[in-house]
Amino acid sequence: MIVKADEYCDYYKLDRDTAGTALEMVLRAAQRACEQFCGGRKFEAGDHVEYHDIAEPGVGTLQVRNPPIISVTTLTDDAQATDGGDTITSSDYVLDSEAGLLTLDQDEAYFTRGVQAAYISYRGGYEPDEIRDERPELWMAVMLTAGVIWNDPDALLVESETADGVSVTSHKTVVPPAARDLLSGYRRVL
Repeated sequence: MIVKADEYCDYYKLDRDTAGTALEMVLRAAQRACEQFCGGRKFEAGDHVEYHDIAEPGVGTLQVRNPPIISVTTLTDDAQATDGGDTITSSDYVLDSEAGLLTLDQDEAYFTRGVQAAYISYRGGYEPDEIRDERPELWMAVMLTAGVIWNDPDALLVESETADGVSVTSHKTVVPPAARDLLSGYRRVL
C-alpha cells in the first residue's frame, strides 16, 4: 500500500491501537478509489501482461496501462500468429518510460493489424520508496481519500442491483476534490 497505517495515524493524530485492522481496509479502499479515478492504473510497481488490439493501419506506438515503464520483458508483434509472432528487440523501439509509450524505431514500421495483435510483458508503476519521496501527490491523494472514508463510512458505497436475474455489485468511493486535483496529471483517459 502507498500509505502505511502508522503514517496515517501520525498524520491524523490517531491512536494506532484504536484504529485496528479497519484502518488497513480503509487505506486499501482509498488507494483503489484513487487508482480507479486515474483510469484503473496501478500506482505500485508490478509485473503486467497486456495484449493490444491494432484496429487501424499505420499504428507504430503502444501505450501501456500502468506507466511508468520500469522494464520491458517481451514485446511481440502479430502475437496471435500461429508461430507466436515476431519478438521486437529493445533496439527496434524507442521507450518513453514516464508516458508508458513504445514507438517502433524504423520509418514505416507499424504493428500488424488485428485483435490482440501486440503483446507486451513489462514491469510498470512506481517503486514504494519512489512514491513517498518523488511522488508525494500520490501519497497525499490516498491519504486525503482515506480520511474521507475513515470519517464518513458512507463515502464508501457498495450498491447492488438485480434485474432479470442478473445481480451487479459496484463499489463507489468519493475521491475528494483536493485529491482529484493532486491526481489530475496521472489520469489515463482512453
